Amino acid sequence: GIARQVGDLALRARVLDLLGRLELARVQLDEAERLFAEARSLRGIAGDRAGEAASLLHLAEVAAARGEHEAALQFQERALRRAEEIGDGGIGTRVRVEIAGVHARLANFDEARTQLDRALADAATMRDEGGASRALTRLGRLLLATGKPGEAVARFEAAREKARAATFHDGVLAAELGLGRALLAVGDPEGAKEVLTRVRDSAGKGEGRQLEAQRLLGGCLRTLGEFAAARAETEAALAAAARQGQAGLELEALVDRAELAMDLGAFDAAAEDLERA
Repeated sequence: GIARQVGDLALRARVLDLLGRLELARVQLDEAERLFAEARSLRGIAGDRAGEAASLLHLAEVAAARGEHEAALQFQERALRRAEEIGDGGIGTRVRVEIAGVHARLANFDEARTQLDRALADAATMRDEGGASRALTRLGRLLLATGKPGEAVARFEAAREKARAATFHDGVLAAELGLGRALLAVGDPEGAKEVLTRVRDSAGKGEGRQLEAQRLLGGCLRTLGEFAAARAETEAALAAAARQGQAGLELEALVDRAELAMDLGAFDAAAEDLERA
């Protein structure tokens, strides 16, 4: 491309980073990893410590998406060291949020909460609304995972407001996806339907958030007795997950479709999906 021709390492790394984020959103993990690794190499050559920290954090996201949690933590800890070396609190806040996410997946809930409390304190000190939104969204997920959906609703709503204040579109989507989950957990399917429909329609076509919104919306519509619409959303999520090789989402969508089939009395179809799952 043009950046390669003009020899601008920083600009070339930025292009690679954006391409990597695009592939990550499409769940094309191998290609995303290649792009992030090349961006990190260029930033290392250019002495861009902040950029290198961002690339390390992206590589951690790829590792986490593969379920390689220890590798993700190693990338994150290196990113945190880079951020601390240059005194970049914004990157440091983001890294702590991601470290908390990995600890939550490993059921290290106390450590996850410690990291999030630090991230929230740092974001408040810097008046970083985007960082606060990330931390609050992650905290909402943690509260959901530990059986506190009512508290999670409040955190997701606060995260959404912070993201809106920062004009942080991706943060709004992340907060609303979590809010939809939490509203379902507290028994408010109508509220969840409104939020999840908005996420489905606002996220990029084929992106992970859109597919997850479709899957959750299918379950929500089933709860509301809107079976035809529920099947359409579930089928769409299942087909896209299978096409993109998202095994976890495909498994969840299969189970959702089996539950829907059982509600409709289609027991053979339900059994087929459960055996496949």
